[in-house]
Amino acid sequence: MGFFPRSLAFLAAMAAFGAAAPAGGGLDLKPFRTYSDFEADEYGEGSGYTIWLWKEGEKLRGFLTYKEGSPDASGNIGELEKVEFDPKTGALSFSSRVEACGNAGEGFKFLPVASYAFKGKLSGKSASGVLKATYPDSEDGVKRMKVSLPLQSSDSSALFRAYPSWERLMAAWHHCP
Repeated sequence: MGFFPRSLAFLAAMAAFGAAAPAGGGLDLKPFRTYSDFEADEYGEGSGYTIWLWKEGEKLRGFLTYKEGSPDASGNIGELEKVEFDPKTGALSFSSRVEACGNAGEGFKFLPVASYAFKGKLSGKSASGVLKATYPDSEDGVKRMKVSLPLQSSDSSALFRAYPSWERLMAAWHHCP
């Protein structure tokens, strides 16, 4: 069945932390679309990017994830920032500071991996454009990639329907064991 049923186990576990109703109102979080180019081999290992998008009122919010390795490996994840979306043309741009949960000597916490910027277009079939990655602590420096991430089944966003607000989703997401 591919990437989504297996690799979202870490987000499914987090759903238990944020499924209760919010204490102070907030707009309902409605799944919008999920785009991903993650592909696994016959052993379940692979790599790829995923853009998770929700609507909160008229605003688009979401995450950029990058996963590499086995289905049990946790992926790198970052909240989308500076999101601009034109529903008439499908133009989308955002930035994201992607982090990974890791041991920094004093315990587990989110550690920076890379900064990303996306500029492209959404359609009913794909998210296509240029994804720029900046790796501050690496010899790789800056990498620009043309990407075309296929639209995934709306069922892949089922875990996120449990969250009544973005605040609850973020509270659950920002948990690092």
